[in-house]
Amino acid sequence: MNIVQFSFGSYVRWSLIACVALLAFGLGYVAHSWVSVPFRISCDARYSFLNPFLRCDSDVPQKQEFVAFKKELESFIQTSIASGNAKSVSVYFRDLENGPWFGIDEQALFSPASMIKLPLLVAYYKRAEVDPDVLKQRVGVQGSTLPSGAYVIDDLLRSTIIDSSNDALPILFSYLQKFYPEEDVFSETITAMGLAASEGSEGDFLTVKRYASIYRMLYNASFLSKEMSQRALDLLTQTESPQGIDDGVPAGTPVAHKFGIREQPGSLQLHDCGIVYHPGGHYILCVMTKGKDAQELSAIIRRISSMVYAEVDARSKAE
Repeated sequence: MNIVQFSFGSYVRWSLIACVALLAFGLGYVAHSWVSVPFRISCDARYSFLNPFLRCDSDVPQKQEFVAFKKELESFIQTSIASGNAKSVSVYFRDLENGPWFGIDEQALFSPASMIKLPLLVAYYKRAEVDPDVLKQRVGVQGSTLPSGAYVIDDLLRSTIIDSSNDALPILFSYLQKFYPEEDVFSETITAMGLAASEGSEGDFLTVKRYASIYRMLYNASFLSKEMSQRALDLLTQTESPQGIDDGVPAGTPVAHKFGIREQPGSLQLHDCGIVYHPGGHYILCVMTKGKDAQELSAIIRRISSMVYAEVDARSKAE
């Protein structure tokens, strides 16, 4: 099967983002197809995980800011740090249907750890928009942590996201380098998405706010096509993770997310970031933490997720 060679170029369609931002400011986003909204006219059910603005033809009123609730979260985080359960906690929240957002220490730097697997998935999906066969390619594996044999690229990507398997990572990276030797596909992708580390930076280089932008791009289908954005978000809803954002919301609530953990002598980083599809309004929640105990950090992420969901739930019922 031939691989089509082409120039990766710049994939961020800034004009689309600008249009979405301007229209969202004036009109607000429409309710999701799972939400019962009497003034909704019609929605395209094929893209259930995308911004309703892209597939529906009505709008919703703008919501109030989260000033008081942000202070409540800040108090919880300060208490957690003071008690020694965490060294650092950063939070980014955004209501995806109307735009209100807030951050808590959102410019602090962290290591992405396993969360780097999501930009890798996006790089492959972007390539597949022009070269669909790339996901069907079979690669031979020998001398790896994986059993010897032939693996389909799409299956390796699924394992990397759903199981957060590290075994396929070197294979997926080397495949891009081997079949597209004149391009650095991954680096060009993260640069186009605004996620590249500064020159000379090592270790901690990513902020919770910058990482959250990936989910906005997927939700708004502003980097990948609607089909590929939907495909990526659907895969992320199948993520099997330790206790985190998804454990802070009611069972059955779709959460498209990716977690990351980095362990070093005397220190630990645990993160979880994604989109929560609350029936009353979808939102991004990203939490990055540093500390020493994974269970304590996990409990903090879970508690923050629970608090945010309860706030969104209360607001949706009051409207």
